[in-house]
Amino acid sequence: MAELTDRYVFVSGASATALDAYRLKIDLGPNNDRVPYIDTEVIAATLASTVLTIDAYVIKVEEQAMNYYSADLTGSCLGQVIFNQGDGAYNSFKLEGTGSQLVFGGQTRFLTIYMETTGGVKKPLTDFPDFSMLFKCRFPRVGSIQDSYRQQIPL
Repeated sequence: MAELTDRYVFVSGASATALDAYRLKIDLGPNNDRVPYIDTEVIAATLASTVLTIDAYVIKVEEQAMNYYSADLTGSCLGQVIFNQGDGAYNSFKLEGTGSQLVFGGQTRFLTIYMETTGGVKKPLTDFPDFSMLFKCRFPRVGSIQDSYRQQIPL
């Protein structure tokens, strides 16, 4: 197996770009190497919500991961946040367990992220005034890719 290069990407409500009332554009940073894949995982997530109608939210991306399948056919699930505590006007949610390790094409730079209820209903960004996420992105170090696998990389 190839040696991996790790990149950590921190995203907060202040640094993410809203595409519309429901979706955010997350920048994973440039990758100037021709790598066959990027393995992306949320390793920490905290959300604050002004409403508490359910005890958990699902963090999803519109992009389809190579190693992911869901019967709802609506992108890929990064993880689930569960209710942690109430603090005045806000309710805090934290990542449950570890997030999914999703594999995307090597030149993937942006992910389109949104929140859903566990029933599959998209929630507006206004329900989450504060949030932060830490992504771990891994991709093979180009010089360590095996020759047989290197032939599969498009020119």
